[in-house]
Amino acid sequence: MLIVLMRYLAFMGGRSGTEGRTIEQQVLESNPILQAFGNAKMVKNNNSSRFGKFVEIQFDKQGKISRAVVRTYLLERSRVCQMSDPEMNYHCFYMLCAVTPRFKLGDPRKFHYLNLTNCYEVANIDDGRVYLETRNVMDVIGINQDEQVTNMMKWVGLKTKNSTLL
Repeated sequence: MLIVLMRYLAFMGGRSGTEGRTIEQQVLESNPILQAFGNAKMVKNNNSSRFGKFVEIQFDKQGKISRAVVRTYLLERSRVCQMSDPEMNYHCFYMLCAVTPRFKLGDPRKFHYLNLTNCYEVANIDDGRVYLETRNVMDVIGINQDEQVTNMMKWVGLKTKNSTLL
């Protein structure tokens, strides 16, 4: 529903944002990032949102979109350390394990918080490919390479590495 609403608003009041992309495009393209860090495999849904999302859209006097902000809230933090079969943890952990040479994480089975169930992958989903798509989206919406690796991906990787101690 959010995507349909954003497309309508963009049609009615689109305006260019970063690098020629409309603000609507940037908000829509941020969805894979939100899914990577906020969605998990559940019993009946392989890509279940575990958070709330609030989108604020502002218009200028001419009716053009001038600003959009996506805020997340109520992230299910217990998901990190508690789940049941055949559920999985947040997608971002498995994505980092799939790009082993970059982060040297390897098999998710060796991490306590990823080994709480007997489920380690989602059928027809290539976590390595999804990782690359997520990084591409980060580029598109203006998150530079240093911020991507240093401030986000390494934080998730470190949390995963630390889980071997538990």
